[in-house]
Amino acid sequence: HWLTVEPEEITTRRNLRLASHDPREHCHITFDLNNPRMKVDFPRWEKGDRIGWISRVEHYFRFYRTVDATRVEIAAIYLKGDAIQWFNWFKHTHGGLAWLRFKEGLLDRFGPIDFNNIDGQLAKIRQSSTIQEYQTRFERLSNQTENWSEKQLLGTYIEGLKLEIRGDVKARQLYTLMATISFVRI
Repeated sequence: HWLTVEPEEITTRRNLRLASHDPREHCHITFDLNNPRMKVDFPRWEKGDRIGWISRVEHYFRFYRTVDATRVEIAAIYLKGDAIQWFNWFKHTHGGLAWLRFKEGLLDRFGPIDFNNIDGQLAKIRQSSTIQEYQTRFERLSNQTENWSEKQLLGTYIEGLKLEIRGDVKARQLYTLMATISFVRI
């Protein structure tokens, strides 16, 4: 039994359109009465994990199909301490904020000092300890990059491995990053 909700009529099939500053923007939500959507709590602000927090918030927004016009205000409700003070100042000095500008400002203010050189850090990544630690660093950096192809990521991952492991990987001629990571973890 599917129920779609629409404000103008009360029937079993309705559409819910959420208003935003742009009348073309809307959100269509379909409910399955036999399996209602689970409730997901908004991510807690973590002082030391800005990038992870933003990632979790964006997953939340996608899950609930949150329109861009409301994202900044919703996220601001959950900021604490220095972050809410920064937000109030940032909003006052920059006016209305789009989500992308908010993220950039938040990362500039609270992100790692070397945040602006993620591509360079990834290009120079080297395994200096365990495979697990290397993979975690690689994933953390590669998740923050844009426009890196699978081939570029694969080459960077392989070249950063310790020499003896790199030789084994190259001998296998693995063609995907996932296959390479799986092989290295064995």
